[in-house]
Amino acid sequence: MIIASVLLFVRPIVNAQSDSTKKSNVNFTTGVDIYSRYLWRGFQNGNAPAFQPTFKMTIKNLAIGAWGSVQFSDSAGRSVPETDLFATYTLPKGFSITVNDYFISSDEQHLANFADYTNKGIHQLEGYLSWTGPEKFPLALNIGYSFMGAKYAANTPLNMNSSLFTEADYTIKNLTIVVAGGNKYYTAKDAYNLVNVGFKIVKNAVITDKFTVPITGQLMYNPNSRHMYYAVGFSF
Repeated sequence: MIIASVLLFVRPIVNAQSDSTKKSNVNFTTGVDIYSRYLWRGFQNGNAPAFQPTFKMTIKNLAIGAWGSVQFSDSAGRSVPETDLFATYTLPKGFSITVNDYFISSDEQHLANFADYTNKGIHQLEGYLSWTGPEKFPLALNIGYSFMGAKYAANTPLNMNSSLFTEADYTIKNLTIVVAGGNKYYTAKDAYNLVNVGFKIVKNAVITDKFTVPITGQLMYNPNSRHMYYAVGFSF
């Protein structure tokens, strides 16, 4: 009887909280990915599995969050820790615009300088425009341009200033075909070239009736560097 009374008392509170949550314009989400390798825009960052958490706060059409990556490696220069901030505003008809703040360090010690936005820092700011087609035409187009950042020397690998990146994704069921290109940072040349031609496959692994884990396999070939990479990962 005591248990039944508690349940009868708690149930209205739970429902009230659910209704309040539904009416709220602010939502918080978090998650984590674990990949065998950190692949990004035609490159493999580091030589070890990566742990990649994310956090996002959404207010109507605006999403603000942080994304990070750290690798399971104790070798100097191979952990490649990263802490990125982003803000995305969703527009009508499948469009969205994002400002990315990339902060990629060569080791954990440099993370202490995150607040350094001077020329001696290692932040890079990018504007990113995306368009996602309707369900009947599952095409996604993306274009990014690095408009501000630390003034590295021209031959510095981390220099993304004035670099252009484009990507087209076409999804067929759980298969996504990827074609991407860029210049400068992505090719070490002013001329534009393809940097990623590959595909991703996502499969949901059923753990319980109410819990599934998406598994992603990715094969990526960079025509510019002539390198091929493969990675598999889990999302929670």
